[in-house]
Parts: sequence; structure tokens; C-alpha cells
Amino acid sequence: MITTIFFDFDGVVTIDPKGSVSFANYIVQKTGIDKTFFLEKYREFGQVLLTGKKSHLDIWPDLCHNLGLTINPDLIEAAFKATPINQEIVMLMKALKKNNYQIGLITDNKNDRMSTLITLHQWEDLFDVLAISASVGSRKNDDAIYLYALDKANTAPTDAVFIDNTVKNLEIPKKIGYHTLYFDNQKRDVNALITELNQLKVFS
Repeated sequence: MITTIFFDFDGVVTIDPKGSVSFANYIVQKTGIDKTFFLEKYREFGQVLLTGKKSHLDIWPDLCHNLGLTINPDLIEAAFKATPINQEIVMLMKALKKNNYQIGLITDNKNDRMSTLITLHQWEDLFDVLAISASVGSRKNDDAIYLYALDKANTAPTDAVFIDNTVKNLEIPKKIGYHTLYFDNQKRDVNALITELNQLKVFS
């Protein structure tokens, strides 16, 4: 019996497919810097940010040096807050919560960004489990983050669903025993996702 629904964050709960894109879109808008160039230099710090070894404030001086310009670090928090949210998915999560399902996130993400967004949107009571790569120290290309999520939810993999917008990210949890669902972040068809959940007897 399904007891727990895990969602990926970027591309499922958010509109943009990747957090780096949301972040870059805001910085580029405020500074006029070339987006491709910014993303290239920003993503050089992806591993240390996503595994929790450094925060955005930690990497900011080096990032600015590599970009060849000074960017006000106050833009970091503002860029986090500008992340566009898929409100239909939020409504779905809240409906699932009201139906006594545990709701969790399994995401390759930065601690500072996720902390800001959870506080901003008042999601503290929505999520029962937060498996954030920067906190767990494991990314979605390793089974540890999926096992961590199950442990924190105190649930068996066969009682859990994981929803992601990247097919490859579904391979490991499927092998572990999760039910897995693909969410096309371009179509953003939440009704189709609900139909798939119903096929797993969620809501029934």
C-alpha cells in the first residue's frame, strides 16, 4: 500500500527544469551578463554546492573572479526567492497530505536555496521528509539518497512513489523497489500525473 509520495524539486515542484537555470535567469536579468557564460562559470561550483561542502556565499568571491566582475551577494537570496513554482503540483501535494500520505522531496539541491524557499512558501509542515543532496551528502546518481529518504519516512520502497522529470533519475529508485513516475516538465500535465497516481491506487 502506498504511504509516501516523494517529489523531485526542480522541474516538478518548480517550472524551470533545473535550479541553476532559475538562479541564472534572475542574475542575468539583474546584471545583463551573458546567460551561457554565467551558467558555465556557475556550474563549475555545482558539485561542492550540491554536496553541501560550500554555500553560495562561500563560492561567490571565486565565481565573481571567474566571471571578471563583481556581483552584489544580496542577489543570491533574491535569486532563490525568484524561483518560479508550479502551483498545481503544490496543490496536489497538499491534497495528498490531507489524504494522510507522507510527502517528501528527493532532490539534487543546495541547502541555502532550499532553506530559503521552504521558509518563503511556508512549506515546513508540508514535507515530512527532506532528502536534499547537500544535506545528505549523496546525489541522485547514487542509491544512498533514496535509502536515506526511505529511512526517514520509515517506509518500505514498495510503499513509496518517486516522481522526477528526468527518466535517468528514476532508474536507481526503481531498482531499489520504488514505484516511479515520469513528469514531463515541458507539458506539465498534472492531471495525467494524478491519473498515474490513481492507477497505483493513490486517492482510492
